Amino acid sequence: MGMLAQRYRDGVGVKQSDKKAIELYEMAAKRGHASAQFNLGLFYYAGSHGLTQSFKSGIKYFTLAANQGHSMAQTNLGLMYAIGDGIEQSSKKAVELLEMAAKGGSATAQNNLGQYYSKGMHGLTQSPKRAFEYYVLAAAQGNADAQYNLGVFYCNGAGVEQSYTKAREWLTKAAAQGEEHAIDALKQLDELGV
Repeated sequence: MGMLAQRYRDGVGVKQSDKKAIELYEMAAKRGHASAQFNLGLFYYAGSHGLTQSFKSGIKYFTLAANQGHSMAQTNLGLMYAIGDGIEQSSKKAVELLEMAAKGGSATAQNNLGQYYSKGMHGLTQSPKRAFEYYVLAAAQGNADAQYNLGVFYCNGAGVEQSYTKAREWLTKAAAQGEEHAIDALKQLDELGV
């Protein structure tokens, strides 16, 4: 049902219809399909595909999907708790959800946890070593932000032995994806001649 909903949402092989897509996603969500719940969460949160924006409904569907181990729902909900976006801010819940998502392979969650450990945010003790570990996991999946962060860590020798060669390697990967900070960092390395 979720696949058919996606086809209606995107107009693949059928006439595009947000109304039909939403009907099918809602049917699948009621039957416990985490991906359908996640998509409805996105649509309500953004107010897209013909749905009126509702943080309450978005959070409801993200929570249903997150409780089933949907890592993208866990990531979105964790980030919402981190900044209090449509929900009461809770660093504890944010970190719990992001850790679950990171274990499930979410590169976004891994990168954010890396940032939290790097800066000692959301109740986590500052640990360049732990930050580096999370950045490595996310960067290996192609996350440009994590690749940039790894490049910075190698430049500065934070949590890892300093290496301009490895810094340049990671910054180049991030820059190839259009990461502006990485592009600027590479220019600075060029100016320094390293």
